[in-house]
Amino acid sequence: MNFSDLHENNLIEEAKVNANAFSELYRRYVKKIYNYFCYRTSDIADAEDLTSQTFERVLKNIKSFEVKVSFNAWIFKISRNLLIDFYRKRKIEIEIENVQLSFNKDYLKELDQKETLERLFRQVNKLPDEQRETILLKYKHSFSNQEIAQVLGKSEGAVKQLAHRALKKLKREIKRD
Repeated sequence: MNFSDLHENNLIEEAKVNANAFSELYRRYVKKIYNYFCYRTSDIADAEDLTSQTFERVLKNIKSFEVKVSFNAWIFKISRNLLIDFYRKRKIEIEIENVQLSFNKDYLKELDQKETLERLFRQVNKLPDEQRETILLKYKHSFSNQEIAQVLGKSEGAVKQLAHRALKKLKREIKRD
């Protein structure tokens, strides 16, 4: 059976009983999850470990997944919980120097963009946890407010408010910086 052609909900149902279908889910999501961890940890080995742990948990709990929830939000919630545990254990902060920036413009423009991004990252890292997570999921991973609400266990209205407050605070702090 060719699982790559299956609609995601059908694939999830098939993955509950068929390991080959689960491998297709893995293929569809591994890069997103890995990139999420790379950005949040700035370390390839940690990102690989956390990605692996995420899929172990997904495999262990896939039978309890209900299609009424977005699979994307569900898997990122698992990832986020692992990341929270990771930070608790290691007390790590993201250093801007470890974030790779790749611009194909001339050097001066690249330098200006790097400085702007450094200011932005500094301010994003200062946001309260839920505001920071909301901004990253919304603007880095293109999550809808509904998906963010599922990941954070909040209402959609609360997510809109978190995003609004975070953006307002970022604008204020960047002007001050």
